[in-house]
Amino acid sequence: AAINPGNSGGPLFDLSGQVIGVNAQIETMNIQAGGVPGNSGVGFSIPASVVNKVVPQLIASGKARWSYLGIQGSSDFTVEMAKANNLAEPRGAYVAGVQPDGPAAQALKGASNLDDQNAEVPIGGDVITAIDGEPIDDFDDLLSYVALKTEPGQDVRLTVLRGGTEQEVTVTVGERPNRD
Repeated sequence: AAINPGNSGGPLFDLSGQVIGVNAQIETMNIQAGGVPGNSGVGFSIPASVVNKVVPQLIASGKARWSYLGIQGSSDFTVEMAKANNLAEPRGAYVAGVQPDGPAAQALKGASNLDDQNAEVPIGGDVITAIDGEPIDDFDDLLSYVALKTEPGQDVRLTVLRGGTEQEVTVTVGERPNRD
């Protein structure tokens, strides 16, 4: 939906009248001669699920805490990556790296060839296929679950493929550090 200047902070409704987000900003671009900014008609909103999680924390303590596992991956789990890792399909969240002092350091394995400049695709990393029994189709599913359905200090059960074998590991979710 187009958001005009001055609408930031207002609710974004769906056709049923439900609040689905809070308008946050608009995309502006130089659309007129002379470089005068104009509204491109593209708006960005904070999803209601994020607002519902953050606002009570801000009211209570003045800051929001976010969960994290301390892993690296991307939403680009390709067919080539799956084949290189002896998997039938690119389904799940591929763990490319694990932060050495992060929450998942003892439980998950990252790719073994990330330092190899000649490596075409990462190999050897775990693939997370479920968290607490919820299927994970890609890294974005994992990020959303961790951010919106967990709290720092909570244990989560991860179903992983490691070397082609399915197993379960438990990780205590950490609190994402500030990036001041």
